[in-house]
Amino acid sequence: MIRNIILIVSLALFLSSCKSNCSNKSGQDDVVAYLNKRPIRINEVDSLINDQIYELRLNAIKPIISKLVLEDEANKQKLTLEQLIKIEINSKIKEITQNDIDKYIIENSLIKCDTNSIVKYLEAIERQKRKFAFTDSLLNNHSLKVKMQPPNYRTINTDGLYYHDITNNKSNVNIYIISDYRCPACQYIHKDITSLFTKYNNSVNFRFVYYSDYIDKSAIACEAAANQNKFNQMYNLIFNYSDYLTNSAIYYDFADSISLDIDKFCTDMNDPHMYNNIMRNKEILIKQNIFATPTFIVNGKVLDGKYASHYLEDVILNELSE
Repeated sequence: MIRNIILIVSLALFLSSCKSNCSNKSGQDDVVAYLNKRPIRINEVDSLINDQIYELRLNAIKPIISKLVLEDEANKQKLTLEQLIKIEINSKIKEITQNDIDKYIIENSLIKCDTNSIVKYLEAIERQKRKFAFTDSLLNNHSLKVKMQPPNYRTINTDGLYYHDITNNKSNVNIYIISDYRCPACQYIHKDITSLFTKYNNSVNFRFVYYSDYIDKSAIACEAAANQNKFNQMYNLIFNYSDYLTNSAIYYDFADSISLDIDKFCTDMNDPHMYNNIMRNKEILIKQNIFATPTFIVNGKVLDGKYASHYLEDVILNELSE
């Protein structure tokens, strides 16, 4: 019996020693460098390159999407992919002229050059441009949703921002929609954003913040409507009828359709003080490195870039669950 006890104790000590050694070995494996005996671990390195990995993944998605869209179109036209590319891309590139060749030679300070090589290079660029344009046109007929989120979000202070409530409740989740009425990307996502307003009307505060290099009549019309407590109505009309905004009289038609006091609306449209709050917004956002629309700020987290609207709802749900 004593012998059995000794064996059990010995085995326990062995396992304990093994566990300790394995743990130390695992810790040593995490170390990728030493500076004056101070270890630098792999998680420190990864934390710095996560954003770069995210960008690389985003860039890798694009050719995959392009290929799938082209294959789908080829199937619709009952063509092979090679036939579609030949018909829609290769045969429709801009012809390279002598002026194009001369310009390339001058811009690159070339003395001795092979004209044929230059032509092939310029044609390759034109093919790529045509491919991007053709694929983008096809994407309008597809539903694309990129769910991949950045590993980290930078945060900004939203104090002092001038905004209009789209929804208003006692929620702790505040979402600022940084947008421009005349921005094509903002117009493109308006329908999806509006569906979020409806879906989360009772649980999220959506706030509209106008931001543009040039303050046009759309912004002033919304400010004038806000003076009569009808910002949301004017906001929706402008986004829903964006194709008609080239006619400046349309804003007065909008005002009439939502029963605004037209005399007051006209006075406000011509009031220079209407610009003050909008200009303050621009200063605040530029100081915090916000330069593009649409951008979303969810409880201080900045969501920007081409696919920000795609994962906006996921971020909303994360905030609601906290």
